[in-house]
Amino acid sequence: MPNPVPSPEVPARPLLAVGGRAPRLQVEHWLTDGMGRLPVDTVFEPGRVYVVEFWSTTCGPCFQTIPHLADLQTKYQSSGVRVIGITTEPPELVKPFLEREIQRSDGRTFRLGDVAKAYNLGSDTDGSVDTDYMMASGQIAIPVAFVVGKQGLIEWIGPPLDLDGPLAAAVAEQ
Repeated sequence: MPNPVPSPEVPARPLLAVGGRAPRLQVEHWLTDGMGRLPVDTVFEPGRVYVVEFWSTTCGPCFQTIPHLADLQTKYQSSGVRVIGITTEPPELVKPFLEREIQRSDGRTFRLGDVAKAYNLGSDTDGSVDTDYMMASGQIAIPVAFVVGKQGLIEWIGPPLDLDGPLAAAVAEQ
């Protein structure tokens, strides 16, 4: 099967790739802050590892990533990791979404907002962060995560549910 032709918005050769400098986070609205434990960072602090994940309220697979990202934030809190979820949707759409209850495979339910409050959630309503990351790296599907290493460079790009190994490696780097 031939490779699909990239859409006009996606650069033929990504401008942002593994090894590239992570762009600044110019997010208009911050919705959660790790229950006050995670100050919002717009510039990546040297020596700290970040996960920048892109999601949407209309993305079914994104629901699965919320508990996983919260677990990773909790697991790596003492290592200084910051997990940041970004959507381009406005806060007035995201806030009611966070009130939804989701049923897990084990039958238990949870409120999305109760889980998501473990990390930072931002609303990029002008799309600048989406442009700087998603478009610049040629990513066209969500959810997708970027691991920003201790030197402020992109170390990994991929599905958030595959994040465990790359995040552990970034945290372990000297």
